[in-house]
Formats: sequence, C-alpha cells, structure tokens
Amino acid sequence: MSGKDKKKALIYTAGLFDGRGTITLWKPRIADNATYRNKYTWKYELVRIVVTKKRFVLLDYLQNTYGGCVSNADKKGYRKYWCLTCASAVNFLRDLRPYVKVPLRQRQIDYILSMPRFADTFRPTKAEIKARKAFEKGWKELKKC
Repeated sequence: MSGKDKKKALIYTAGLFDGRGTITLWKPRIADNATYRNKYTWKYELVRIVVTKKRFVLLDYLQNTYGGCVSNADKKGYRKYWCLTCASAVNFLRDLRPYVKVPLRQRQIDYILSMPRFADTFRPTKAEIKARKAFEKGWKELKKC
C-alpha cells in the first residue's frame, strides 16, 4: 500500500472509529491458583477497542488491516463487533490519533499514549499500584469533561 493509500485508509478508519468505536480500560480477572505466589490476585488494566456495526464487510476490513477478532454482538448475529486489545490497541490508536476529530476521543487517545508502562508481575510495588490508581482516576475524569 502506497503512502497516499495508507493515509486514506487511516482517515476512513478514523471516521468509522469516531462514529462507532469505543475505548475502554478492561480488567481481566486472574483466577486464584496455587501456582501463583501466595494465591495473590491482581487486576490490571488493558486497553480495549471495540467497533460495532451491522455491515460485516467493514469489520472484516478492520480485522484484515489491524488484526483483532470479530464476534457476535447479539444472539441472533445481526450485529457484530471488532475488538482489539493490549499493545495492538495502543499501536492502532497511535496511528489513528492525527485523524481523529471527536474531542473526547482525542483526549482519551492522548491519555492512553501517555500511560505509564508497568512490569507484568503478580506482585506490583506500592508505587506501581499508586500510579495505576491515579491513572484510573484520571481516565474517569476524562469522561466527565
């Protein structure tokens, strides 16, 4: 794909994302298990992007271009959603940021791109826990603006 074509695709995707996309901080559950140290469970945030549409062709385009998965959004299969998580989601947002027009989305993306990196350990330090709680609080404040 040439530079112009890639730019057009990003502009198109940004418009689709502005209209039908969501950015969430997702906390997966970690089951208590004897193999974990002292059965310690820590919930951590992951960036999750979801775009819901009735037109499956658009979701297939997103999956083929950026990865992720397409799943049913309802039991009858009339609506589907495309989902992208973790580092792939952050890279997607980094590429899309210059073309996003909705102010809330711009603030959310800027905030996620400034997110501190943490070691994926089962025992975070007190400083890491404090930084993550501050990040969560700031995320909730963004939606109030």
